[in-house]
Amino acid sequence: MRGTAFLFMITAIVFVLLGMAWGIEMSVRADFKMTPAHAHLNLIGFVIGAVFALYFVVTPQADGGLAKALYALWAVTTVLMVVGIYMAVSQQGEGLAKIASLLGVLTMLMFGWIVLKNGIGRTEA
Repeated sequence: MRGTAFLFMITAIVFVLLGMAWGIEMSVRADFKMTPAHAHLNLIGFVIGAVFALYFVVTPQADGGLAKALYALWAVTTVLMVVGIYMAVSQQGEGLAKIASLLGVLTMLMFGWIVLKNGIGRTEA
């Protein structure tokens, strides 16, 4: 695994390790009110990141400038989503969660464009 695929997978692993540690911490305290933020860290951070990583492994011709922009947008979106949901659950406002949700849609639209442009799988040379 090389290039953007590697960046996606390493970052996804960091996100899921943080999510797992957070889940354990919530369990120790028996306080699960931040479960929505924790779940989004695992889902958007790990699952989506790992899917993107595997796509770029299977479709290496798609790895380029747009893939790197997708990586940056996904990583920023993940962090803003988790912080935004944390703020919303703790009654500090929902604005950041709303913005992050829109960025999440933009992330998936960008990924969709990459898939439409490059297909899935290696192209024959």
